[in-house]
Amino acid sequence: MHSKLKLLSGFFKRNTLLVISTFLANLISSLLNVLIPLSIGRFYQLVLHDNSVKGKLFNALHISLQSVSEFFLFFVLIIITKSFITFVENFFAGVIGERFSRDLRELLFRTQLSQSVAINQIKPTGKYLLRYSGDLLFIQNFITKGVIQFTGDVMFMIAAVAVLLFINTLLTFIMIACIIVACTIIILLNKKVKVATLNRRNQRSTLLGFVANRMQAFFSIKSFNREIPEEIQYNKKSGRLYDFGISYLKVYSLVQALLPLFMFGTLTALLYFVNVQSEVKPYGIHRSEVLDFVLLFLYMQAVIRRILRVNLVWNMGNVSFTKLLRILNFPAEPKAEEPEIGEVSGRILFQNVSFQYGNSKQPILKNLSFTIEPNTITLIKGKQGSGKSTIIKMILAIYQCTSGKIFLDQYDYDLIAPNTVRRQAVVVSDEAPLIGNTVFRAISYSRADEKRARAAQWLERLNFHVAETEAENLDYHLDDFGKNLSAGQRKQLMFARALITRKKILLLDEAFDDLDEDTKKVIVDRINKQKSKRTIIVAANNLPSELKIDLVIDLNEFQLQNQLVES
Repeated sequence: MHSKLKLLSGFFKRNTLLVISTFLANLISSLLNVLIPLSIGRFYQLVLHDNSVKGKLFNALHISLQSVSEFFLFFVLIIITKSFITFVENFFAGVIGERFSRDLRELLFRTQLSQSVAINQIKPTGKYLLRYSGDLLFIQNFITKGVIQFTGDVMFMIAAVAVLLFINTLLTFIMIACIIVACTIIILLNKKVKVATLNRRNQRSTLLGFVANRMQAFFSIKSFNREIPEEIQYNKKSGRLYDFGISYLKVYSLVQALLPLFMFGTLTALLYFVNVQSEVKPYGIHRSEVLDFVLLFLYMQAVIRRILRVNLVWNMGNVSFTKLLRILNFPAEPKAEEPEIGEVSGRILFQNVSFQYGNSKQPILKNLSFTIEPNTITLIKGKQGSGKSTIIKMILAIYQCTSGKIFLDQYDYDLIAPNTVRRQAVVVSDEAPLIGNTVFRAISYSRADEKRARAAQWLERLNFHVAETEAENLDYHLDDFGKNLSAGQRKQLMFARALITRKKILLLDEAFDDLDEDTKKVIVDRINKQKSKRTIIVAANNLPSELKIDLVIDLNEFQLQNQLVES
């Protein structure tokens, strides 16, 4: 079970040296941020021959600067050091953010690949990536700005407040009180910013999903002249995004306006109390104390602003973590790393098998029993929606039966991992599109160069040609899912992809559609020859007459028999 704490702690353990180095850089940077204004106090002593509080503090560090030239040499040195440490601090923090985003991206994709088809169909992977990939930026900000930078800012504030307390306790407590009031108001306003940001992000995701969906259906839009209706829908969604954006800007701009108000308001309060003390007790606060205090407070402004903003970073990061954890904690499909079974003959047994989709009220299959023997060709036929493709997916262990048992030889599907079954079975189906940017990559599992000869051999056997030479044929570029090929050519490659393997069970789901007659005859001839080596199961209603069928499972008759038994 993944959680935010486990993800963060696991990352920190894997990157201990980098994290420690980053925090050390933060610590050194914070100390230098305090040392720089303290050293100015020493300059004040050397030039004006007046003892400022910061000068006294600097002297307490036991750094001997006896002349102005020594001061400038020291000051240039700490400025250069500060610049270097700032580079290291920002670079290391950035590397942490990039590494964490990379690890999370890869974990997210790996988790999605490990899920079952049933889970994927509830929440399709593409929609996950489309909607949630933007959350990675907020999570990256969470770890860089909300953890790393915030820790450095807190360390600096502790050191700075300690110095300010030494300079003047009363002014320091006034400053702290003003900052607490500012933080309270900003946190309350940030809750409104959070709501506005969520609304805007969700609407942006909706708009992005709409565009992706309509671009996938571009052919339908053009074919049915739907440009204007789709544009109207898009403009409505775009208008909502605009409205949410305006609402967000109102609150966000208010927060940004209040930040300088609080900062300079605090400064005003400090100066007011300096004036009051001077009136009540003339020269109650030394002029050097006031100058030192104000300079250091102004130096702290950027840090205080970041601290006031960090609540929003945390909120957005927490929301993004919550969304991604929902994905990461979906159950994974069981997987065996090593083969769990030996060589099989390819015998398939269905024993009183029923199947029902989770959102359906009626089962698609009910009490289905049959045996498919090795080295045979079995036809599964039935009207549309009778469960032909469902049976193919159950044999492939994509779907699990609601009740009953399925056996591969003597092996119970319930006792072996789905990927163990898939080591023995391969499918040709439009639902399993081609993956790869060349013909060879689309049909070869290993994609190793030594497999090219076998791939070329099967392309020749199936009469697939898109180029003049064998090498050009294999290296022919494919668009996504082979969309630059005809439907028949894609189907030829799907057959080649399946037949290149030596898996014992060959599943064909409406596999002969889109093929011309000549190509169909070539492929049917190859399928008939494969019968001596494999168990072949065909789900179809329209079938080439040349295919040598040994067994027919008619789901229409089976359903009728079930109805007769029940009546």
